[in-house]
Amino acid sequence: MLYKYPNIRKWHKEIASVLGMQVNLRFQGEGLNAAGCSISKTIVVTPRLASIINRCDSMAVLLLGHEFGHIYYKHEGNNLYYIHFHTACPNNPIRLKERQADCFAGHLLKRFNLCPHAASKLFTEVLPLSVPPYPDLNTRCLDVAIGLKYEDRSDLEVK
Repeated sequence: MLYKYPNIRKWHKEIASVLGMQVNLRFQGEGLNAAGCSISKTIVVTPRLASIINRCDSMAVLLLGHEFGHIYYKHEGNNLYYIHFHTACPNNPIRLKERQADCFAGHLLKRFNLCPHAASKLFTEVLPLSVPPYPDLNTRCLDVAIGLKYEDRSDLEVK
């Protein structure tokens, strides 16, 4: 298992190094999901999702960057089903955390000079296959684009 998903492992190390963070990476669970826990400083990616994003640098950085964003901003964990069904409201505190993590991922795509179109592919082709489906995928692409314009993470304040 140590050598599975080498591209994801490579980008995990690279992002952690750039951010000066120590974050664990695990592959487990079912379906197409990932989570970043700020308490244990761990990112968990399901093997099914990992096998898809492992093939594309941009998608790997986008997904890992999003989860690193949750850890960086110390977002507390939330029940996944609660997130899916209660993030449609733009001012919902959970939705704002998701937007902030998406912007953080966009910033990392720019930092590593990677194609931002991965956001569109991930949000429109891969994540809609998850159960339950992610809400408002077009807005999520826009949030990644917002992150592309910032030179410094300290500017990434989503309101």
